[in-house]
Amino acid sequence: TLLELYTSEGCSSCPSADRWLSGFKTDPRLWQQVIPVGFHVDYWNYLGWEDPYSSQRYSQRQRNYHNSNYLKSVYTPGFVKNGREWRTWFGMRQLKQEETANVGVLSLTLKNNTLNLNFEPEQAKYKKLQANIVLLGFDIQHAIGGGENQGKTLHHDFVVLNFENKILKKNADRYNGQWPWPNKTQATQKHAIAVWLSTPQ
Repeated sequence: TLLELYTSEGCSSCPSADRWLSGFKTDPRLWQQVIPVGFHVDYWNYLGWEDPYSSQRYSQRQRNYHNSNYLKSVYTPGFVKNGREWRTWFGMRQLKQEETANVGVLSLTLKNNTLNLNFEPEQAKYKKLQANIVLLGFDIQHAIGGGENQGKTLHHDFVVLNFENKILKKNADRYNGQWPWPNKTQATQKHAIAVWLSTPQ
């Protein structure tokens, strides 16, 4: 399950969603069944506080869901589960595990700032595959000097610090790729890399 949170330090309703997302650090399903990612949007920045983790790309990603009718409206905090709007957080706040199938084995190595990715599918039925690669930051404490959260110190985990989309090469029945990976870990000492595959639009 890919769980995306669209959030902002300039949104007064977002800290509770951020805290809930942080709870996945101790969830036994983490990385095995659930990949939580926090995209900070930039459309709150005009209200007196510019979120340093925000990006127009992340705002556009959320708008793309809306434009494709997978999201009723663009808002924060907003959750997208496996590409579809997920509003259960506003009620029970329980993430139920969906049925999954074994589609193959995905492996990733990082050495000397170079990513090497390999995917061996159960069935070689994909004409083209895209790797979505995020660098996530954890245990980020940030004092807010303006906007709706002025005076608060916010805590973030699973913050998207870098996001790359790469097309994989097909070699026989495998897919692979190799790319340089920028070092953007200065925001935190604890980080992770997460990858999911999709068919490019």
